[in-house]
Amino acid sequence: MNVKVISFHVFDTPMDMLERLAIGMDQGLALAEQLKQADESLEMVPVCTCNRLEFYFESDAHEWCSLQIYQHLSDRLEVPVDGLRRQAREYEGQEAVRHLFQSIAGLKSIALGENQIQGQIRQAYLAAREKKLVGRRLAPLFETAIRVGKRVRNEIRIGGGRFSLSKMALKQILPELESVPHPQVLIVGTGKMARAAADYLRSQPGFDFAFVSQHPEQRADLARQFGKPVLHFRDLPRLLGEVDVLFSAYGTHRLLISKQQLAECMAGRTKPLFVIDIAMPRDVDPAVAELEGVRFIDFDTLYHSQWRRELAADSEIQRAQEIIEDELLQFRIQQKQRELSKTIHRLHAYFGEIARGELDRTLRSLSHLPQQDLKKIEKLAHSITQKILHRPTVILREHVDQDQLPAYLRFVEEMINLKTRNPVQSVEKVNLEPR
Repeated sequence: MNVKVISFHVFDTPMDMLERLAIGMDQGLALAEQLKQADESLEMVPVCTCNRLEFYFESDAHEWCSLQIYQHLSDRLEVPVDGLRRQAREYEGQEAVRHLFQSIAGLKSIALGENQIQGQIRQAYLAAREKKLVGRRLAPLFETAIRVGKRVRNEIRIGGGRFSLSKMALKQILPELESVPHPQVLIVGTGKMARAAADYLRSQPGFDFAFVSQHPEQRADLARQFGKPVLHFRDLPRLLGEVDVLFSAYGTHRLLISKQQLAECMAGRTKPLFVIDIAMPRDVDPAVAELEGVRFIDFDTLYHSQWRRELAADSEIQRAQEIIEDELLQFRIQQKQRELSKTIHRLHAYFGEIARGELDRTLRSLSHLPQQDLKKIEKLAHSITQKILHRPTVILREHVDQDQLPAYLRFVEEMINLKTRNPVQSVEKVNLEPR
């Protein structure tokens, strides 16, 4: 397997660039379909979340596909390809598989061990499969990855169990809200992160919260689910002056709250305002952190938090890594076995086709023989082919668990030119005449 990943991730890519790279799943799939039209060998799964844009792909033309992805994003952002490439990380082969396993297990999330990424990667895989962008190359990888994510969560409890970015962000401010009677929280957004925040706040005694949304259907749905007020966006400026916490996870392509707007709300205010923005693109101007009385929390704040550093050193994280390395080894062996079986099958088919062609020509000149004798000749040809291939097949199978197997497989394929469409035509005549 030679899977490759182009990754723009919150750990590696500057926030302003990641914000500009925020595209929806539909756009990621559209790009993959466009590339598929030019490269039939391509399989691709785009993964688009609030803190990453990644393209997992397998192709007979890796470099061409990589360049096309960068070129597409370069045209979209009006950024030179070289500059864009410096903002990404690329993984290939085993490192790409490890990256996927770690990602789906939540080990490459800001909220370590969070559950949402498992569903996001699964949905990305299913969407790509529905578009026929996934086949025999990537399907085993993603099916295995989904199982690995479930195994990690079933066997260990990172951070004490079910976790989310929303919960992590809110936990950051709980100690500072202990002196505030009945803290009021305003949740901007109606998606999964907004609902996760509401679920967590319902479990915290004394907290009250309301939502802001501009979609009538979602406002009605939220009101039914949580029994809390769901207000319109036009009420936002007034509400900012009343609440203790603003939790924003809307993710539009324009700022909802500017520094100037918040400065006006803070004028004359005596109590602090906690602003949490985990939307991508961002909802709140990061410059609000400069305002007196504002405590601002975003992806960068969470990534560098003391709480996350302590969790990263937890023994459960080490156990999760051990599970991933175990699964990586098993997947590598299974992949070798699949590649081995495929090569052996092609090897036998290749020589079988040569034998069949020579046999057909010979039998045409022996049509006068009884059918029983012709069958014996056919059996003899098949037996000779199998005996010739027996030792090479045994040697290949003996090396299935060894690092030299890929070299053996490449040698076999190159030696007999297995990739040629018509193997009979590619066989060179060998002079068997004695010298």
